[in-house]
Amino acid sequence: YIHDNVPNSLFLQLHGFTKQPTDPYVILSNGSLLYPSGTDYLPSLKTNIYNADNTLTSKIGHIDNWSRLIGRTNTQGRYVNNSTDPCTANATASSGRFMHIEQERTLLRNDVTGWDKMAAALAQTFSGTGCNFLPIELISFDLNLKQRSVHIEWETAQETNVSHFEIERSTNGSDFESLQKIEAHNSPSIYNSIDDTTQKGIYYYRLKTIDLDGSISFSQTKSIRLNRDFEISIFPSPVKQHLFYTSSEEINSIYIMDMTGKEYFFEQRNDNSTHNFIQELDVSHLATGTYIISFQGEQKKYNQVFIKL
Repeated sequence: YIHDNVPNSLFLQLHGFTKQPTDPYVILSNGSLLYPSGTDYLPSLKTNIYNADNTLTSKIGHIDNWSRLIGRTNTQGRYVNNSTDPCTANATASSGRFMHIEQERTLLRNDVTGWDKMAAALAQTFSGTGCNFLPIELISFDLNLKQRSVHIEWETAQETNVSHFEIERSTNGSDFESLQKIEAHNSPSIYNSIDDTTQKGIYYYRLKTIDLDGSISFSQTKSIRLNRDFEISIFPSPVKQHLFYTSSEEINSIYIMDMTGKEYFFEQRNDNSTHNFIQELDVSHLATGTYIISFQGEQKKYNQVFIKL
């Protein structure tokens, strides 16, 4: 539909292949060994791939007489090149609107460093053609609870002509307010922000990106539950050897005493990063009976009773 209704549309397919000793790192083709009737973008793309990494070797099917992995049986390529039957017949001409790119793994497909090489080459090749590339490539956007605050972190793999970011928050997932403005580095970066929200509830966050030309884009919306009450869960009870617990906030100290108040166990906690995770206590040394376990948080103490077998 796009091919038939958008005259200047271009079709580019990124593929991966296992490089043989005599293969280049990149194989470029228009789906045939024929010179295109329209604009041939592949020589420029080959140059720009080299500019992105001068260790990358490339071959162009119709220019370098290279016939391996050039997409002649690719159905979309056949259609764009006006095959009489794209499902069964190779094209007998090339329009120049279809581009087939085979990429070796280690230098181009293995991680974001390789992806950026091809992205930079494509952006250089198609600048001014009406093909717009996103000014930012977002690797991650994460939320974490730390010491009663929501810590927001995001990482970019690419930034171009970005003015700034805004952290937006919502209590219903649809109506957002701006919390903080952070200037963009315009280079791959890791950013951090903290929201010292104090009320209980579910909060929704998203990252708003504002470009120098005023255009706006948003990240995926993520949510997190804030429970400001000090909640402790212990299990199992009765218990023979290992007692497990989870806490909604950091624990400063733990006491275990019998029903008369005699203390049998005390532990000072210095690592405040383990709340919300299952923790373990060895209570095998306790005699059979009923005990109180007391958890001391920042501002509140919480007691629970368990039975030792």
